[in-house]
Amino acid sequence: MNKMIMTGAALLIVFLAGCSSDSVLQGIADDESRAALIEEAAIALDAGDYDTALRLLDPLYSEASPDPEVVRIISSAYAGKVGIDILNLAITADDSSYSNFDFLSSAFTLSQGARYISGQNIDARIASLEKAREPLIALVDHGLASYDDAVRLGLISSAHLILTLGNRVAKVIYPYSPGDKNYTPGGLPIPITTEAYRQYQQTGGTFLATHNWAWVIPTTFVQTDNLGVPVSPTTYQEDLFYMNDAVEAFRSASLRGNDIVDRLEAFLREVLPLPSGEITDGVILEAFTSERIFTYLNTFTKEEPDESGDE
Repeated sequence: MNKMIMTGAALLIVFLAGCSSDSVLQGIADDESRAALIEEAAIALDAGDYDTALRLLDPLYSEASPDPEVVRIISSAYAGKVGIDILNLAITADDSSYSNFDFLSSAFTLSQGARYISGQNIDARIASLEKAREPLIALVDHGLASYDDAVRLGLISSAHLILTLGNRVAKVIYPYSPGDKNYTPGGLPIPITTEAYRQYQQTGGTFLATHNWAWVIPTTFVQTDNLGVPVSPTTYQEDLFYMNDAVEAFRSASLRGNDIVDRLEAFLREVLPLPSGEITDGVILEAFTSERIFTYLNTFTKEEPDESGDE
């Protein structure tokens, strides 16, 4: 009897060991498959094949338990679809010929001298930027974000701000409405540089003009819910939240200076405006109102002083 029990016990141990071994092997196989997908997606990202990178990693992403490696590739792919290249910012950060606003817009990969982007697919571009942010926000919420992730989130948010402001302006100054004979969706290019805004401001209001800057008023940038009630925070304010978080994350993690982060902070202090003192969410909520945005954009009409001495 004891022998039978021992034999049965031995068989049970062997059976369980076999199951355990299978599980371990399966786990190893799953890990290897996952790693292979991530590597393949990274290669696709480097090649500019953003759709493939997203297709490969979509099954691996979980908002409830985000994998930082997966998140970074997904975020970069969505940003790439919009034409965002953060490396551009490293080039323009220490170039004093770029205003703080134009520094932020330099993240967009444009042809030489371009000041606008097409209005035809602007909603899709903005949606892609929001999809680029969502997984990074999940990393932050789960305490898994590095300071590099926080900076990336801030830079993507700055691009989102540039696009949403430009899109709002283009829609407001466009003279036609849906149903009008001459209406075209996305009929005006989206201004994303100070020079683009300046051109719209200086040429609007003429007879048969394609736009009228006079329609941009202090309440233009108020955002409301479906019932028409103003919302708070606005998307513009949320963008500044993430930009400020990026500055704070970098400052807390490094004693070294960084031209990109310095420019981010300079933009925040310029747009609020707050020359000194701590920037908080409360400060942003109070200062970055529709009226302030209106005032800030109208400063672009002023030509930058010529520091070369040439007339």
